[in-house]
Amino acid sequence: MLSDTRSRSDDTQSLLAISDLLDVEENIWSPTYGLKGKIDATVHSIISQPKVSSNPLGRRSQKGSDMETITGAVPFEIKTGRSLAGIEHRAQTMLYTLLVAERYHQQVDAGLLYYTQKEEVVRVPVVRNELRALIMARNDLAGYMRRRHQLGEGSVNDIEESVLPPSIDDERVCKKCFVVDTCMLYRRVSFFSSFGNLVIGPLTSEFDSKLHRL
Repeated sequence: MLSDTRSRSDDTQSLLAISDLLDVEENIWSPTYGLKGKIDATVHSIISQPKVSSNPLGRRSQKGSDMETITGAVPFEIKTGRSLAGIEHRAQTMLYTLLVAERYHQQVDAGLLYYTQKEEVVRVPVVRNELRALIMARNDLAGYMRRRHQLGEGSVNDIEESVLPPSIDDERVCKKCFVVDTCMLYRRVSFFSSFGNLVIGPLTSEFDSKLHRL
């Protein structure tokens, strides 16, 4: 059985079969998209799923309706955490579909996430607008990195302001971020040395709790 991040409770359940293991921990670099990734596994999958109806909403067929079979190479990411198909997992998997598509010269419409604790496989379909937003974020970050190299031996303040994009400073998002400790430490080293006490609004308590020993 296969879960889908965009399916509804009344949709017919999709079925998954993996017919071949193409590679393990495959390093793929894509000059086209400027991306590099190490995919846990690349597999040849056979997915039987409800046909997408032709109605304006593009919803899948209801239970008992016709099925279609999709085959091809897909990224297969293994996750050990409890969070099921979180945004960071879906984003990573969608970007990996670009790498697999370029590496194997075929269209890849989805990737697979396997959660070991729940023993569940989740299909992550490629959503055009979401993928476009991810590529735009990648280009934005690449622009800051390029500026860092262009600055070279410029002033310290100029370099600090240009190395990374502005932080989000959203309490809900930042508490769940896997690099929050690194981010807080970077800000502690970069900004306290130049500006003294730094107050960062809703994250002040989080900042103090993580860095009070420094």
